[in-house]
Amino acid sequence: MMIDTMDERGFCRADKRWMEPTKCYFPLFDFIKPLPGRWMCLAYAFMFSGVLGMLTGFQYRTSCAMYAISYWYIFLADKTSWNNHSYLFGLLIVIFSVTDAHRNWSADSWQRRKIASEESSLVPRWNYLLLRIQFFIMYFVAGLKKFEPDWLRGYSVMSLGRHHVFTPFRYVFSAEFVDHWIVHVGGFVIDLFSGFGLCFRFTRPLTTVVLLAFHSMNAMMFTIGMFPYVCAAMLPVFFNPSVTSKVLRDFAGIGRNDSQKPMLAVYKLPTRTKQNAITACLCAYTILQLFLPYSHFITQGYNGWRNGLYGYSWDMMVYNIDVAKIQVKVVDHARREYFFLDPHSWTDNVKWALHGDMLPQFAECVATNMPDRSANMSVRMDVWGSLNGRFHQRLVDPKADLLHAHWSPWSPAPWLMPLMQHLDRWRPWIVDTKRKTNENLLFFADFPGMTVTNDDYMPNATATTLAVLEGAVAVRELRDDGGEPVRLVSGEAVEVTGRHAVTTVSATPSCSVYAAESTDADTEDGHRGGGVDSRPGCSDACYAFAFDAIKAAFSAIFRI
Repeated sequence: MMIDTMDERGFCRADKRWMEPTKCYFPLFDFIKPLPGRWMCLAYAFMFSGVLGMLTGFQYRTSCAMYAISYWYIFLADKTSWNNHSYLFGLLIVIFSVTDAHRNWSADSWQRRKIASEESSLVPRWNYLLLRIQFFIMYFVAGLKKFEPDWLRGYSVMSLGRHHVFTPFRYVFSAEFVDHWIVHVGGFVIDLFSGFGLCFRFTRPLTTVVLLAFHSMNAMMFTIGMFPYVCAAMLPVFFNPSVTSKVLRDFAGIGRNDSQKPMLAVYKLPTRTKQNAITACLCAYTILQLFLPYSHFITQGYNGWRNGLYGYSWDMMVYNIDVAKIQVKVVDHARREYFFLDPHSWTDNVKWALHGDMLPQFAECVATNMPDRSANMSVRMDVWGSLNGRFHQRLVDPKADLLHAHWSPWSPAPWLMPLMQHLDRWRPWIVDTKRKTNENLLFFADFPGMTVTNDDYMPNATATTLAVLEGAVAVRELRDDGGEPVRLVSGEAVEVTGRHAVTTVSATPSCSVYAAESTDADTEDGHRGGGVDSRPGCSDACYAFAFDAIKAAFSAIFRI
């Protein structure tokens, strides 16, 4: 947690994260504002001092309060940094604040060892139970979340089987087999049953070995900070405390004779009222942690293609969105002009573009940074993404004015576009085609009556073919003298050059694909120069792919 404070929480880059005057922030509650200037560094120093006191056990309760207050303040001040493990760290600090972790191996116990009784070194068993409950819920609910068909069918983290950590498996199995059965199905089994395996003495050693390997591989594959190490460090909590204590004492060379062993007869049990209160609190916390991952039917304003803010849901890696385009359009009605903003200029990442609650916050930030225009302006956005290998499609209604849009945490955001799940029948073919071709492919779908331009697609392509897989579109070149649109229906393809617009003219959503030949600069494996025909026109591979797309479209029509 100390390393996490310096790294992922941002102490080492506090100046860039919190001290830029035009930076956009996305707090959970509007009244939570970043402290001015270098006061944020003081908040980080407060948090670092707290975690240092927890580590050494010095003024433990005060240190827990210092760390908890500053951690949750920084956590709630910016939703773009949220993820499951940062939420877990916040829960752990709350748990440690109410436990007696400082009764042994701490500066506090050393200071009062002459006057404290042996009883004061005993830790109540409910302390261990609370930590076990938290990690059991984390593993078990993560497994339940992986019942999602996208995960079980192997679409959530595709191509992970080619990572170097799976090299031993690829000596026996193909990368596709590793990706589906070991990464997805194996991850589902590990998450679902690990909590149960840790609860029973006979299965605990094997489960511990599996989880150590699991977390080690996660640490090498993903940039998730201290999360794997925290999970690995908490595994001994599930073992018998006396065994763990003996191992630690033997390792440190500290002996203990029989006269020093605490006698249960002199241990003073808490009163019946206190025991009932502890039991009630444990039950309430357990129910709350089981309810929160499924509470999105209440907080519908935070839902989109996926539910919630990727915090308390424990749906690790289940939903992955490949963002293809983020366009921010500012319309100044007073001056009768419009312009586009770089979506990366005032933010650290683009996670805000994927959530309906943060889009209006970004629009408000844009208006704040343009005080001379904010009185009579609109902010519109066009965001395209692909969820777990599906077609790229719009996430946001490009006609909605997000600066003046009404948002409520209790109702769905009306400007978010629905996921075209009826087109999922194309996904196996899309994934298989991408694996088998070397062409640059972009599969996209659009709603009836909407238009998309190719400005941000295939910028380095020398030849591009547009093939319509389903529905009907009108393709029009964007040039000074205009030009007649070309209508394409399912199964037809056309070569496109220069800037052009594609409008869906069918009554149902259309889905199409760009197949582009790359320039020399984009050619992989060191093949440069001499092998690429730079003349205008479509390559044989592009035409071959278009022909395959047409065949697939007709096959889908006949199946329907």
